[in-house]
Amino acid sequence: MSLPTGSEIHTGFWINWSRGAVLGSTITLSQRNGSLLTAFLGIFVTSAGTACWRILSFLIHQHRAKQELEDAIHHQQQVILRNSSTPDAAAWQMAQLIWAWRNIADKPILRNLPFITLAVCNMLLFAIAGVFSAEVTKAAGNATLIRSATCGYLLLDDNQSDLTALQASKGFRAMDANDTLTASAYSRACYDNAQIALQCYQYPKPNIPWTNRSDVPCPFGDNICKDIGGFQMDSNFIDSHATLGINSKKFDRVQYRKVTTCSVLRTKEYSYYVNSTELSTEAQHLVRYDYGTLPFSFLPSGSKPIPALNRDDADVTLMFLAANTVTYLSPVLDPWFKATNTSNITDYDGKNFTQYLPDYWVGVLACADQFQFRNPANSRATPLTSSSVLLEEVEKLQYNKAQMATMLSLYYAVGTQTTYWSVYSQGANSLRASDTLGGSDFTDLGLPDNQWQIEAAEMFSVSMAKLQQRILSYATGPTYFHD
Repeated sequence: MSLPTGSEIHTGFWINWSRGAVLGSTITLSQRNGSLLTAFLGIFVTSAGTACWRILSFLIHQHRAKQELEDAIHHQQQVILRNSSTPDAAAWQMAQLIWAWRNIADKPILRNLPFITLAVCNMLLFAIAGVFSAEVTKAAGNATLIRSATCGYLLLDDNQSDLTALQASKGFRAMDANDTLTASAYSRACYDNAQIALQCYQYPKPNIPWTNRSDVPCPFGDNICKDIGGFQMDSNFIDSHATLGINSKKFDRVQYRKVTTCSVLRTKEYSYYVNSTELSTEAQHLVRYDYGTLPFSFLPSGSKPIPALNRDDADVTLMFLAANTVTYLSPVLDPWFKATNTSNITDYDGKNFTQYLPDYWVGVLACADQFQFRNPANSRATPLTSSSVLLEEVEKLQYNKAQMATMLSLYYAVGTQTTYWSVYSQGANSLRASDTLGGSDFTDLGLPDNQWQIEAAEMFSVSMAKLQQRILSYATGPTYFHD
């Protein structure tokens, strides 16, 4: 795992609660001390092998030492057992006995073979142990604890002057834009079917698995959605320990869930033409879309949507897609990108072909984000609700102090988990459809009929990658500051 500047890996004793109090007991050493430990273990295992043979040979020697008369082979074996300091020397000397007494004594092979076998087994056993002694240093896996002098989240200070607050807000958005860009790149590499191994193991899990359904109803009222229903994405319950890597005992863990339901909205019933004195000619008009009002600051928390979009139990994000000069070489039936109007043009070589133009100036995609916390210790859970109400519902879960600390670290990440923050800083660059645009004339070959679902899924994956990123950043501290 690559760590930001200023973060440290905890060295010393700690418990990896994934493996329990006993098997999870871990000592993390620095690279230098780890190398010294590996070298020491190699020497120690070799010394242990020699000592083990000395003990075995002594016990066998004492057991065979009797007052009765014995032949010469017996006494020579006793001398070898008494004086050989290593198993390989003993095996070699026993083999020499076989050769020396091959034509003189009775059954020299059978009498010496057990000692040779024992010596060779002892030698091989400790040789193998010496080779694998280095595995002791990673027996508990490659998990480490991360700490930093600047751990925690970067939050805005409410007690500032208007100018300072504006500068802080700009800096915060710049930091979030950088985080979103990083999360978007990670999402495309690690949340698709193909995964790039090195890039996808920055976090405890390569990705957070989630499910989707395309058979859900429209998440808004008044028949405002087009006749396509809704598309729902569900992270299911995410374990703070197993998935996000917040090391804790079973009864100190927290589970978090995000559910996003999107649909394409109708525009004809919610738009109208108005004359604009700012346009160059009187023949041009301005199209206004009425889905609610925004305050001057354009902050999503201050919006006042129309009743059909007003949900107290969800954070609603509206995305307006203006196709502008984008054209297609085949008809697009996707409800958000729909383009079936034809235009016959001639290229530079004099060849005629048909282009497909968008059916409307602007398409609107709306998403409702809901969040949920659960206490795995007593199976109590909050209802799926908006980020602003979520904290009030948490009081009913009876979290202990450790769980409350974990929940708060997750809650600060929830604020940037909405669809709004997945697309705000990137705009059209957040769309997968932008990847296939080619040429200076912005011509696309075409799009699948479910492109709007592909875009919604990408935004959801970005939010999951951003969650992984924010939890790691909580341990390492913020990694990007805009001067």
